[in-house]
Amino acid sequence: MPNNKKNSFIVYNDNQEVFTELSDEDAGKLIKAMIEYSSTGTQIEMCPMLKLAFIPIRQQMDRNMDKYENICERNRKNGMLGGRPRNPNNPVGILVTQNNPEKPKKPDTDTDTDTDKDKDTKKNIYSSLNCLTETVCNEVADEYSVSRAITKNLAEEIRLYCESKGKRYSNYKATLQTWLRKRIQERPDLKISQGSHTMYEALTGGLSD
Repeated sequence: MPNNKKNSFIVYNDNQEVFTELSDEDAGKLIKAMIEYSSTGTQIEMCPMLKLAFIPIRQQMDRNMDKYENICERNRKNGMLGGRPRNPNNPVGILVTQNNPEKPKKPDTDTDTDTDKDKDTKKNIYSSLNCLTETVCNEVADEYSVSRAITKNLAEEIRLYCESKGKRYSNYKATLQTWLRKRIQERPDLKISQGSHTMYEALTGGLSD
């Protein structure tokens, strides 16, 4: 098979065993025969032994050449058609971009940024167990109309529970409020009028998570 287009050919590792069994002289002749066949498609004269060795090599070279020519032909046809097929949804190849909004959003102002920071700060101050201060306990007690001693005792229960169980909460003030609501459900009599006081004995047992 003549080849005036391709200026190279492939030598496979599978041929190593054949070349190993040949003398250096015969191996050189076989290499020359491969180069000649790849360049001109002509098979030079060889002894019968080399002819037998050359048959599978020549067949593989022919298959490689067929593949190469098929690829060249396919690329040639695609080139005549203007390259790869166009997208039927966009046949003219125009790039589609997003439409600009009629009313662009206003950039965040310094006031917005400050407000966001304030919200984050309020959330973060209750993310530590240390936030259960006397002030926070008193605020929760006044909010639910219970003795301040009750919320202080509950705060200590929460602290002991977290330390023993390795438990963590994202908002300890909200946790204190939740525990207090459960306790009030169990003991409605804990609710007192504004300004009244109760004793620590009003609390019995701890709340589980």
